[in-house]
Amino acid sequence: MHYPNIKHLSPSINLVSFLEFNLDGAAERLQIFNRKDGKMLSHRKIYGSSLGVFLPVSYSSESTLMCVMLDDNNEFNAAIIDNVQPIAVDLISFDPNNPLPYEPPVA
Repeated sequence: MHYPNIKHLSPSINLVSFLEFNLDGAAERLQIFNRKDGKMLSHRKIYGSSLGVFLPVSYSSESTLMCVMLDDNNEFNAAIIDNVQPIAVDLISFDPNNPLPYEPPVA
């Protein structure tokens, strides 16, 4: 018989950063970079007009991200948003489908 292993997570473990994007219909890919060291944090294919991305909570303390929206058909130039700062969210209580009324936790 299998017994479940239940762990209680402390609130500090549940904090993450969240970015929500309203994207152009011509975009096919989204890349997120740490602008301080150039490290690519995320590279995703776009399938709709919005996209939510979870990142480590350390990125919510300052605006160190750069987001690049790419058009694979080469019809449009890339669009870049610089100095992006995601919000800190509680992973357990946060609803990414309804992020606007969310009050960020105190870190």
